Amino acid sequence: MQMKHQNITTVLTAFGIFILSIVIGMLGYSLIEHFNFVDAFYMTIITIGAVGFSEVHQLSEVGKIFTSFYIIFNLGVYAFVLFVITTHVFQGELGNLFNNLLNRKKMSKMENHIIVCGYGRNGLKATNELLKNNYQIVVIERNAALFKEKNAEKLPNLVFIEGDATQDELLTETGIQRASAILITLPNDSENVFITLTARELNSGIEIVARASDPNSEKKLKRAGADFVVMPEFIGGVHMARLVTNPEMMSFMNMGDEDNSSRLRLEEIMVDKLPKHYYHKSIAELHIDKKILIVGYRDEDENFTFNPEHSLKMNPKGIVFLLGTHDTMEVFRKKIYL
Repeated sequence: MQMKHQNITTVLTAFGIFILSIVIGMLGYSLIEHFNFVDAFYMTIITIGAVGFSEVHQLSEVGKIFTSFYIIFNLGVYAFVLFVITTHVFQGELGNLFNNLLNRKKMSKMENHIIVCGYGRNGLKATNELLKNNYQIVVIERNAALFKEKNAEKLPNLVFIEGDATQDELLTETGIQRASAILITLPNDSENVFITLTARELNSGIEIVARASDPNSEKKLKRAGADFVVMPEFIGGVHMARLVTNPEMMSFMNMGDEDNSSRLRLEEIMVDKLPKHYYHKSIAELHIDKKILIVGYRDEDENFTFNPEHSLKMNPKGIVFLLGTHDTMEVFRKKIYL
């Protein structure tokens, strides 16, 4: 990340020196030869460009000396600017620098977005699932090639930052103070603990979901401030076992592939996120599609009710759990949040 900042600084410095050269030329011709703004600008440009056009007016002795040294000065400017541009073009960095500047501008406007640290298998799956639910995502990944392989830079709700997520400066740059959640999916548990500590320090209210490879790391991540700790190997093993013990049930729950609109989704509807006229209303007044099952309800005291009565009144701090296909859930969400 430090290298990226150095590259941006170098490009901006080269541009600044070029602008400074124009200003020096205009000031020189204005003060020495008393040229007006247009003549001073024209004389400066033809001198910098070395096009060989004749002077606007006959130069004085002092003006000729100034022009001579001004040309020598610009030879150095040419060399530096050309070196910077060719270096970044041949290294493919110029486009990356431009994209980084655009990404920083985009991130500065983000609020309640989600940060994903790591774009490996787990990070990729998590990011895709979040994008399906229209969340704004900032992904931090050391290896830009992983991101480019998926053409992810073309996704409108996704911003990619190449760098090390353990760096405080980088997390701050992603707008972590305004983010609602951070998913830490790096394969190194110690790095995940460090990022968790930093994230909790930078935003005490952020929701932190961290990955752990070693069961002994779970407690450390919890102490560091993680709200949830996920062990992919453990979940994968349980899933494999259930495919043997309950194959038909697993086939039903995984109905359709991951891109299929018929795939089942278990979702939570937080009452305080609904329009206020639904507060203290019954579940029946949500007018939930018959194709969606009302699985459960959690009240303000965190008590769960399985298969609740439709007459149950919803507290603003309550949560309704629904099961339906991707398409039916999307239709319901659009209808309820209008």
